[in-house]
Formats: sequence, structure tokens, C-alpha cells
Amino acid sequence: MALLRESGDVTLADLRDLLTAAPELRRMTLTELFEAPSTLARPAPAPLSAAAKVSAYLLDQATTAGRRERGGLLVRVPSLTKIAEQVGARDDSVALTVSLLERRGLIAVRPRRILVRDRRGLALLAGRPLPRSRPRRT
Repeated sequence: MALLRESGDVTLADLRDLLTAAPELRRMTLTELFEAPSTLARPAPAPLSAAAKVSAYLLDQATTAGRRERGGLLVRVPSLTKIAEQVGARDDSVALTVSLLERRGLIAVRPRRILVRDRRGLALLAGRPLPRSRPRRT
């Protein structure tokens, strides 16, 4: 709503998108609509999937504590059970996600370590921008 108010130019597509996102606004007149508080039309964020949570966790670990190694950034990781506790997911979901990430070539799993091969891919799955990395050199 705030963006629509600021721009001054409201297309039918903008109005259609707004009414789709917040059906409760359909009962309002245009005057009421533009005078409504901007928080009215803000949809609730969708819950993150296990893949998004694990990808975000590995991306954070690679960014903050990763060591450069041939092929990517090497990070020490706790057990999959501990990762599941930290990200708020089930053990089997984390294990499946790690397996899928490895099959897609985004990571390589080693004992107690994971080589992050594709930070961009993890960022896409995590639904966040690629952070600047400060990996340590070996």
C-alpha cells in the first residue's frame, strides 16, 4: 500500500495483485483503500522448508567459518541431528536435504565436514541474497 501511495501511478494490474494478496480489501472503496494503514495488506511470511533451512545454515557456515579448499569452502558441521535441532527441522528431512544437495552438486559430504561447492545455489534455495564471504585461507 505504501509503495502504491508513494508512486501515485496505480495500474489495474497493481490493484488486482493487491486485491489477490489481501481479499479483505475487496469490500473497501478506493478512498478507504488508499487511506488504510500500510500494514493491512501485508501477507504473512510463508514457513521455510527443510531445504531452505539447511541451505541457509550451510551458507551461513561457509560464509562465516568456511576454509577455502579446491572446489569450494570446507566447513565443519555437527551431526545431522544437531543441525536439525539448530534449524528446527526433523532429522530425516535434514538427511534427505543433505543427500539431495550432494546429488545436485551443491555440496560434497565428508566425515564431520561439508564442502560447499555452490554458494549461489544454496542462496537460491535458502531464498536469500548471496552474502559476502570471508573464508579463511588454508
